[in-house]
Amino acid sequence: MTTATVGMQATYNGSLCVIVGVRNASANTAWIGGGGLQQVRHHLEIVKGNDLFELSERHPWLTLRPDLPEVLNTSELRASALMKRDEVQAAYREKLAKGQREREEFEERARAIVPAWAKAAIIAESQVDDCDSMTDYFNVKTERTVILGFSKHTRDLFPEMRKFAANMEETAHLATPTKGDEHREKYSMGAGYYLKACSGYATGWAIRKVRIDGTKGLPSGEFRLSEPAATRKPTAQPVSVDSQSEGMPAMTIEKHIHTKKGFEMWICVLSDRVDRAEFERLLNRAKDLGGWYTRQWGTTPGGYAFKSEDAANKFAGSGTPSPDGPRGTDSDDVGKTDAPSTQSPHLAARFRELADGMQAAIDHKLSDRRENTPKQQREAASARLDGWHLERTQKALRVLAGLHEAGVCPDELAGLKTKAAIHELTRAQMDRSGGYYDAGRETGEPYHDTPQGRAIWAMLSDNPAKRAAEELRQEIAGLKFKKIPGYFPTPAPIVSGMIAAAGIGPDFTGRILEPSAGSGAIADAVTDHATFADLTLYEVNPTLSKILERKGYRVTGSNFLEALTGPQFDRVLMNPPFEKGQDMYHVRHAFDMLKKGGRLVAIMSPGFTFRNDSAARTFRDWFEDRGGEMIKIDSGAFRESGTDVSTVMVILDRD
Repeated sequence: MTTATVGMQATYNGSLCVIVGVRNASANTAWIGGGGLQQVRHHLEIVKGNDLFELSERHPWLTLRPDLPEVLNTSELRASALMKRDEVQAAYREKLAKGQREREEFEERARAIVPAWAKAAIIAESQVDDCDSMTDYFNVKTERTVILGFSKHTRDLFPEMRKFAANMEETAHLATPTKGDEHREKYSMGAGYYLKACSGYATGWAIRKVRIDGTKGLPSGEFRLSEPAATRKPTAQPVSVDSQSEGMPAMTIEKHIHTKKGFEMWICVLSDRVDRAEFERLLNRAKDLGGWYTRQWGTTPGGYAFKSEDAANKFAGSGTPSPDGPRGTDSDDVGKTDAPSTQSPHLAARFRELADGMQAAIDHKLSDRRENTPKQQREAASARLDGWHLERTQKALRVLAGLHEAGVCPDELAGLKTKAAIHELTRAQMDRSGGYYDAGRETGEPYHDTPQGRAIWAMLSDNPAKRAAEELRQEIAGLKFKKIPGYFPTPAPIVSGMIAAAGIGPDFTGRILEPSAGSGAIADAVTDHATFADLTLYEVNPTLSKILERKGYRVTGSNFLEALTGPQFDRVLMNPPFEKGQDMYHVRHAFDMLKKGGRLVAIMSPGFTFRNDSAARTFRDWFEDRGGEMIKIDSGAFRESGTDVSTVMVILDRD
């Protein structure tokens, strides 16, 4: 093969180009093609038109043309191509930035529009045929997106799509069922469920449902929101006072469509609030006529509902109900006797009852769990997050109950009637940047940045200390799997034994040295037991040292063995590293820092009692000369810390 040189012309994919740069390839670079595995010796910079790119000299679409004259102005060609490439990249970055800005602006508008209860959106898309039959390429381009409304569920229901389709002139033809406009393509490469009057790849309008989570998943577009045309309320006309029965309150009759079952119903909406006794009297009268009480649901008002207009008129006062008339039993709302008031003692009592009933679930979520593996740690952290979320919901229910009892519930919260809706609004934004085994951390900000979400979070006091404690807890739990040399936290029962052996009481005020503090297992227990003790900590590992500082401890130094000896401390509590007999050196160094009459209590390996190496014999003689006491610790005592190594507790007094 001819060797490529700068200025040589070549043919790439049938077009002439110029080689403007040649660099050597690494020794292990190869190209595999029709001729098998071939070593690549050079990489070539190619200019074709205004494009600059790099190819291997072995590329099958590249043919060197030594028969053509060399190009002399390669530096100018390369500079021009680089300039063009920079312009293209700058334009692309600006396009991305513009798209990001437009998306942020859209989401800012959408946060104030998307209801907290919305789980899906009904959208209309103006689609344009973008197919190429010559290459078997099938596609449609969306030129315009219109958000027609929102849904409380994610089920793909064509009747629901048709109701919203009637709200826009361009899609009104899809409101009437027509053969062939319901497309069911829930399979690989399919477009899901959607309404379209023509084939999926033809030009036309399509109606579909998309799942959303707040503004996430909501496509950018224009809003054309209103309730579905099929359920839009007609102009309500009050029932004439003359036609009402004596003692019946004023009300209006409105025609609606049952949201779930699709049948027509007439709702008698009270003009004013009534007390509980009156509500029950009216409910019994409605049931005698085959009616029921329906709560407010979306745009459907709360009131006494009937399947016939005649029954509604009789209830409102145009006729007299039969005392033995039929009783309605075929609605989801039959038997619901909650008063229609949004601010009432009844609703307050219900919220308090719901809050009290959550305590068992909260206690279960916040209970201690096994954390012996990364998976178990993530599950335990996730359970605690769930427990805190439930606690916020419980508090919100109780606060709302108080507001309803006082009759001062804010307008944006007055419509909340279910625990599920309140629980959704108390969700927090999460930081999940910690990797696969990270359960996440609450940021202290509401997940739903809506008027309702902000209002309910304003009632809840933020607790940054709890978030910081959880972050610290997760960090300490994760240390078990970071393989820090010599790091095996001292279990609580052993620490309690060490404190007792050292003779440290709750009123102890002397100086205590902890020369290998780790993550603070011993220091924490000492602080809890003897509040006024003066602790001095050393820790050589920077990660552990930072944890100690976050706990509020002052770490005096890193390498304890470099600290100056001399009588300084009344007590020493220590669990030094065992590797290569380090525990013996640490104990002797710490002993030299004891005051007269002081005591040292340490966890050690029992190796010094039977080994015959020089270090063990020297320490054994030193230990015996000072009348040291040794207490054997049960095997497996450190299993929760990740080791089954044998240990003993040694006690030394300074004369």
